[in-house]
Amino acid sequence: MPEVTRYVLSVMCEDKVGVVSHLAHSVEKLQGNIETLHQSVLQGYFVINFIASFTGSPTAEEIASFIQTSGTDNDFIVGVLPRREAPLPPATSGAGFVLTIVGNDAPGIFGKITACLADRQINIEDLTSQAHDDKFIITARLTIPEELSIPAVRMDLVEILSPCDATVTLMHEDIFNATSRVGMK
Repeated sequence: MPEVTRYVLSVMCEDKVGVVSHLAHSVEKLQGNIETLHQSVLQGYFVINFIASFTGSPTAEEIASFIQTSGTDNDFIVGVLPRREAPLPPATSGAGFVLTIVGNDAPGIFGKITACLADRQINIEDLTSQAHDDKFIITARLTIPEELSIPAVRMDLVEILSPCDATVTLMHEDIFNATSRVGMK
């Protein structure tokens, strides 16, 4: 069985049609397989993070160089990090929750929210934030330690965000998934 090497990759560029296809083919040409990914377009900028496994032993530098130069105008910014054999342990343990916050935008709000969560050892697993027309919306998937009071965490966020007239919703991910998402079988 051939040796398999795994890497975490991040690629950024100005958005254009076909970028994901182009990257997928580049990984394939390197005898790689994309295992998991997260991709977004942020105000016209394409950003993708993914884990890929490669047969053989390409180095991080070889992968980064190949993908960088495979861009249409060498326009890809590429970061490659070798992945350990075993998955890393979770940053914290606890239950999964979904946080949504909507309110009036002001400088420093994002920092206050994330500091509140970090001070309580709450890990942010996935995060989306957008500001538009003096309003902001944040959606996050969190891991909250079992010993924390969920109502207390929510009230701390409400208090921190009171100048922003924010609405804070914090619900267990099972409830969120049952009411809001289509699950995988």
